[in-house]
Amino acid sequence: MKFSAPLLLTFAGALTQAQAGPVSFAGDTGVLISVGPVTPGGPDVTLTGTAKSIYEQILVLNPDYNPVDFGGKPIGSEASSTLAKKAHDSLLELTKRTSTGGCCNCNVPPYNVKQDFREFEEGWYYLIALGSRGCGTGPSGVSRVSCSNNAAIWMVSTSQRATSSTCGHLGNLAKAVFQQRCTGGTDVTGQECDTGGFCILLGKASC
Repeated sequence: MKFSAPLLLTFAGALTQAQAGPVSFAGDTGVLISVGPVTPGGPDVTLTGTAKSIYEQILVLNPDYNPVDFGGKPIGSEASSTLAKKAHDSLLELTKRTSTGGCCNCNVPPYNVKQDFREFEEGWYYLIALGSRGCGTGPSGVSRVSCSNNAAIWMVSTSQRATSSTCGHLGNLAKAVFQQRCTGGTDVTGQECDTGGFCILLGKASC
């Protein structure tokens, strides 16, 4: 499913860092492009899809895939090994350093339909499980990185061109929309932006 519509990112007035102003986008939504090894020390492998489907493709290529080996956390795991916690804490520190702020219930169509925040959890769990793998957009600068339970997570470039980051970092940014921006409600939509030149958006979609 593709969207083609102008996207105007509006920011709340109480951001922790000042924004230059609203930024406009127009582009087709592409699939997530992920690059990285599927075995420790192995060669890079390029996979496309959503975070969940990429994770499933990795398991086909390497049934013994362990997210901890790649700086990630097992699916749905909040309490894991010391090694996994240390790796994930490093990702959280990156998120704190590079986030430029975000807002709640501020998206415009087609990204502005609210959804229960719990439905987004699967998406950010899979992104975090992919750890240090690269995750990025195609040339349009817009990718739907996750969609399940009618809850979508998009990666949108602020320069309308291909952009990428680590998958785990994208997962933490997605979590931050609810945990830091939308703390007062259950049904949410919102965004979190990054110094890497992109924003992560959460909203309802058909999937």
